[in-house]
Amino acid sequence: MSKVLTPILFIIAAIGLYFSYISGALDTLNSAQKLSEQLGVAIEQYDRLFERRDELRERYMSVSLKDEASLMQLVPDDIDPVRIIIDIDQMANEAGVLVNTFRLPVEKRNVGTDSNQSGGNILGTAFMQVMVEGDYATFKEFLKLLENSRTMFDVVGLDIQKKDLILGSEAVQQYTVALHVYWLKK
Repeated sequence: MSKVLTPILFIIAAIGLYFSYISGALDTLNSAQKLSEQLGVAIEQYDRLFERRDELRERYMSVSLKDEASLMQLVPDDIDPVRIIIDIDQMANEAGVLVNTFRLPVEKRNVGTDSNQSGGNILGTAFMQVMVEGDYATFKEFLKLLENSRTMFDVVGLDIQKKDLILGSEAVQQYTVALHVYWLKK
């Protein structure tokens, strides 16, 4: 009887040992292995993030001062009224229209939001008006020069008033152009 009973006791002891100790140890080992895999994926993402950061830093450092100045003229970090007046006056002279009046900035406000900041404005705009006189062909040239300017202008309004003056074969008209000028908020 002891020959039959001893193996049965050993089998029962092995099953008890499995469920009491080995099963818990295997579960702990499996969860540790899953955590190790998750950490491995996180480390790979971390390495890719640092590679991207280094790549972007290298690209940022490779921008020349001349290019940076051009970018700052396109969307500056503040509005410089004197520079804007000089730019618009040069464009008007090049197009052949006469500038009568500048009104700037009539109003400053914030536009757009940065998705990384909670509701923080990243773009500001100023509303301004320019009154010019000339014939229609020269005015169209003035608008083309505004459109191709390095400074970001949006034409948001136009008022045309007829003058009693005729220059060559074209009638001189007075154009009041309403513009938005943009800048980056710091």
